[in-house]
Amino acid sequence: METIILKKKPHPFVTCAVIVFVLLSVVAAGIVWVIAATGLVTIPVFTRLAYEVPTPLRVVTPGVPIETYIQSEVSDTLMKRLYQGQGALEDTALEVGLSEQSFTASLRSLADRAGAGLPFDFSLAQVALDPQKGAEIFLPIKNNPQQTALRLDVYATVEEGGIVLDIKAASLGVLSLPLQVLNPLIHTVVEKNLESLYAELGSYVRLRDISYEDGLMILKGELSVDAAE
Repeated sequence: METIILKKKPHPFVTCAVIVFVLLSVVAAGIVWVIAATGLVTIPVFTRLAYEVPTPLRVVTPGVPIETYIQSEVSDTLMKRLYQGQGALEDTALEVGLSEQSFTASLRSLADRAGAGLPFDFSLAQVALDPQKGAEIFLPIKNNPQQTALRLDVYATVEEGGIVLDIKAASLGVLSLPLQVLNPLIHTVVEKNLESLYAELGSYVRLRDISYEDGLMILKGELSVDAAE
């Protein structure tokens, strides 16, 4: 006589509960992985797997601040041109190379102007200039055991004589960030760093073009006739 074994089907509620538990576990693990990738906190196992200390394109030491360099370089050029033209500004073409050392010095000075409310260690902040990336702004997070940092790749162009900034990429730790969340930081960090550049250039130069070389931002424009008066 054949024995028939009846298998009890799992209750639908149990099946749904298992599926929900698995989905929640996956979502939770994903969230923890993302947090660990930023380096803002240490999470056992996840930090070791998801995070590595970010490094800049290269180490840049600060030099002469932008505002000081611009004032000296453009003023000297203007005086020489006026002397050569016997008081008339005949040659107005101008090309100025701004070094990453100057940008780094100006960025670090933000600690005195706008750094108090920001989570960055400006004593280690720097700017590296590159033909492909534009300006890589490297901002270490202060008091962070993981030595994490915010990195911004910013490309500057000229529109109607003014400088327009385009953030090409951003990351915190090893996590790529959506650029929309950076709008407040763009104004506070990037534009504040260029305020002195805007002020000095506006007094002397009408910009036409910006290009990049390794370690340099090349500004091309025309000396302002008003500056000679």
